[in-house]
Amino acid sequence: MHRLPHRRNLWNEYVEFVGAKLNGDEFELVVDVGGGRACPFARHRQSTSRAKIVATDVSWDELTYNTDVDERVVADASRSLPFADGEVRTAWPFMYSLRSSRPTPC
Repeated sequence: MHRLPHRRNLWNEYVEFVGAKLNGDEFELVVDVGGGRACPFARHRQSTSRAKIVATDVSWDELTYNTDVDERVVADASRSLPFADGEVRTAWPFMYSLRSSRPTPC
């Protein structure tokens, strides 16, 4: 088996990318779709950031553990999210670890 000379960690790149976006001026409301128990990119948010992070998940039991976000909302993203048209400019899907046997909500 041949390995690529450089193995990128896409998970870390994703978290850092979203974390950097939180500190820009372009987002005031960020939705973590499938937020569950934690929001891994929230720790990258600086105290001066205006971004408000709202985690959505189908399970309130999972959301109760999520203290990383500003708000928690029970919602099924496959049906609809409880936001007005134009209120959310982007929604970041939470990508569960590839080693997990749990489904990845996106």
